[in-house]
Amino acid sequence: MLNLRKETELAIHLLKYLSVHKVHPVSLKTVSEELEISFLFLQKIARKLRTAKVIKAVQGVKGGYTLLAEENKLTLAKIVKIMEDDCVLLGCMKKKDCSKYKKCSTRLELSKLNKKIIDLMESVKLKNL
Repeated sequence: MLNLRKETELAIHLLKYLSVHKVHPVSLKTVSEELEISFLFLQKIARKLRTAKVIKAVQGVKGGYTLLAEENKLTLAKIVKIMEDDCVLLGCMKKKDCSKYKKCSTRLELSKLNKKIIDLMESVKLKNL
């Protein structure tokens, strides 16, 4: 079974929430309460998304977070890459220092599958989630 980390799952929920509530900035406290997500964990997620320029923080009394990326262009693959650094089936697929890296038939075959998964995730846009 393929699984995304909980952090990635919650990042998707946060981004979807911001895409629905795009009229004004939304506080993380509000998102935390409505989605029943730990506020501190949500802050960590928001920091990664802000650094990647997917969301932006607005300061002030009416401040909060807004979606910076266009929801019809932001893909699931990009979100996964931001939150997980890479999208690979096997950890060894990104470790080129393995002595068997070039000759490993398992890695070669799973790389083909991995490419198909990434292509599929590229076709899934935030607005369709």
